[in-house]
Amino acid sequence: MKKKHFGIVIKVRNLTTCKVFYRDVLGLGDPVMDSNFRVEFQIDDSFCLILEKTPYDAVLPRASGRVSWLFDTDAGTVRDRLKAYGYAVPDLPETEQKGEAFCRFADPEGNPFYVTAGKKS
Repeated sequence: MKKKHFGIVIKVRNLTTCKVFYRDVLGLGDPVMDSNFRVEFQIDDSFCLILEKTPYDAVLPRASGRVSWLFDTDAGTVRDRLKAYGYAVPDLPETEQKGEAFCRFADPEGNPFYVTAGKKS
């Protein structure tokens, strides 16, 4: 396992569903660590995404108050995968900052993430 410099932990109630979503729908590949309470995906040499199981009765922040992360990939591909798996998708793009367009999506539990949609001219 490679050394990680940065990462994000996302608390989820249904670890299995979320693991499948991140692995298959977002195409992150097989996790580098996969247990019954924690799943870790190595995004690149210095960043990992960790799903941590939390009890069903635990109070989690509303989706708008949760940490979101940026996935630097093709938004159209993500939209196509989401549709293929039966998820609703927003129009492209949603947000723009400093000439960069982003699309906001959410995982099965409402945890937000953004995907780059390309430079705006």
